[in-house]
Amino acid sequence: MKLWRQFWLLFRLFFRTQLGLSVARDAARRDKKALFKFAGIGLAVAVGVLSILLTYGVILFSLMWPASQIGIGAAVLALIFFLCMGLVLILGTVTMITMVFGARDAELYAALPLSQRAVFLAKLGMAYLLELLPTLFLGLPAVILYAVYTPVAWWYWIAAALVLPLLPVIPMALSALLAALLMRLAARFKRREVFMVVGGLAIAVGAVLLQGQFNAFFSSVFADEAAVSAMLQDSAEALRAMTAVFPPVGWAAGALTAEGLSWLGQLCLFLLSAAAAGGLALWLGGRVFYRGALAQLETAPGRSKGYNRASLGASSPLKALYVREWRMLLRTGVYALNALTGIVIFPVMLVFMPMMGGASGDMSELLPLLEGWAGPLLPLVAAGLMLLPALINPAATTALSREGRQFWLCRSIPVPMRTQALAKLLCSWSIALAGVGLIFGAALLALPIPAADLLCGLPVAAALSFPVTALSMLPDLLKPKLTWNSESEAIKQNINSLTGMLLALAAVLLAAGIALPLALFLALPDPLTALVLTVLFAGAGYGGWRLVRALADGPLEAREE
Repeated sequence: MKLWRQFWLLFRLFFRTQLGLSVARDAARRDKKALFKFAGIGLAVAVGVLSILLTYGVILFSLMWPASQIGIGAAVLALIFFLCMGLVLILGTVTMITMVFGARDAELYAALPLSQRAVFLAKLGMAYLLELLPTLFLGLPAVILYAVYTPVAWWYWIAAALVLPLLPVIPMALSALLAALLMRLAARFKRREVFMVVGGLAIAVGAVLLQGQFNAFFSSVFADEAAVSAMLQDSAEALRAMTAVFPPVGWAAGALTAEGLSWLGQLCLFLLSAAAAGGLALWLGGRVFYRGALAQLETAPGRSKGYNRASLGASSPLKALYVREWRMLLRTGVYALNALTGIVIFPVMLVFMPMMGGASGDMSELLPLLEGWAGPLLPLVAAGLMLLPALINPAATTALSREGRQFWLCRSIPVPMRTQALAKLLCSWSIALAGVGLIFGAALLALPIPAADLLCGLPVAAALSFPVTALSMLPDLLKPKLTWNSESEAIKQNINSLTGMLLALAAVLLAAGIALPLALFLALPDPLTALVLTVLFAGAGYGGWRLVRALADGPLEAREE
């Protein structure tokens, strides 16, 4: 009973802090205007979620209705369950590393009279709740639409009530085991922060590649006309083909769609597999949680080194602050994984897209389509593709919020705020540039776009990424979130991230609205068009820096936090 009492107290604490409920309640008590602010943010989020849910419902309807007419609605339901579990595996790994094992509060809880298993169970419960929301978002509409278009028995809703909440358990158990192993191994390395970042990115990339293998398997199945014909004639055959790669998906879908009493056997298999996976994760995590979580706070072997005049020599303030920004990113796992995942995942997806598409992944068919649609604008299309990481750049959108309560250090050091803002801007821009370069290399390997067009688009994307990065920083410089309880809250639960990304998207759309007509009007050779646009966007970058400097010299210099 003591274990569960501790779990419940800690879970309520994590729930309030992770969702910002305590901060919102205190702010509303002190300032009534804050109440309207939080209500407005909640309303905006609700409207956004409802619009996405409506779009998803329309897409799901277009799949479920014809599938039900030909008797393979169960296969579509299994596909949705597979999508839910794959999404939890990818996102849950990052959540486990950053929120469960990588949180900086492990030392505090280890010093308190709390059971290690209770702390781990509370953190795991909070992570489960965060992963359950997207699972219900994707799975519940599919369950409802299947029942609308297919006659179901009375036990359908009972099985659905048991299956849906347990869908995240198996992939989360795998994520917990991977995260625990990664944290424990990190303690043995000299550069453990680099190992953590590389290991976390490798796990995320591995999950994407595993998803690609599943897609390739499905593509090979549908490429076989005999197999497709058999599936169209037999719903059970379709379900077996769709779930042969990962049996728990088949058990989950079979618990809802199987005929006779076989649904009970499928449900028991799924419940047993979920219980075994969850129990293994709880047992192992409860034994190694503190050792894995506290490993990041231990002194790594071999870290001591001598100092010489060069290492102690003076450096320019801008260079020192730039290096500090990078160190802050790389030495905090949640910052590094959120800031660097995009620049790694996009190129990996490009390189392995043929594999993910299986038999239908022949990219040679893409070039005629692009030439017929874009024609002479292929360099600009390539530049837009390279700008994808710049659109999703949490390092820029939370540049100042990550300082948190240590912002007073920024105010106290004898360096102008404009110099500090420039260091943050250059650090964020270097991440965007790395993404541009990696996508350029991946496109050379995987896409049938001519190398000359990619080379023309490269400087355009590099120049445009600077003003895009500058604009995405503006919301956080104007109103940073300096009060937070964990690094995850600073970078993942920050409204400035969404606002900054929307500004970046608007900047890219505006640039496209200028560049496309200009390229058609000038009718110059591609290299000259690229040169003109590069100079134009470089000028826009100077304007973006002036905006950042104006905020640094104004609101930031006057801020008292």
